[in-house]
Amino acid sequence: MNEGHFIGLKDRTTCGGVVLDGDIRIMLYGLAHAREGDRVTCGKDGKTYRIVGGVAHIVSHGKPLAGTLDSFSNCPCKAQLIPSVFTATYERQVDPAPGATLGTAQPTTPPATRHSIAPRPSGITPSSNPVPGISPDAGQA
Repeated sequence: MNEGHFIGLKDRTTCGGVVLDGDIRIMLYGLAHAREGDRVTCGKDGKTYRIVGGVAHIVSHGKPLAGTLDSFSNCPCKAQLIPSVFTATYERQVDPAPGATLGTAQPTTPPATRHSIAPRPSGITPSSNPVPGISPDAGQA
């Protein structure tokens, strides 16, 4: 598994841009976390773009959190996002398929869980020893 870092408000990009948005409703280690679709500037042309991709298994208010393994800027540089807090980490749950590139992950459906409908054995086991004081022939006419 790979370890990634969460991205937050005012974090930088590899082209010199800055993350402009951060959700303050839930703070991670003092970090107003950025999410997929949040605004980021390009350090080369100064224009505003969006964060593409997010940590699929960690969603905040309907959007995946931005992380170093799963997100990038959609500026012309396709810049990577540089974290400022290194204690806010996550692990990638599944390695990408061969040939997959950053930002092209497809949603996956978890495998169906099989539930057995077979009866469970009870904790009582039959005994071949008769109960003392009760005749096996009692009650028979």
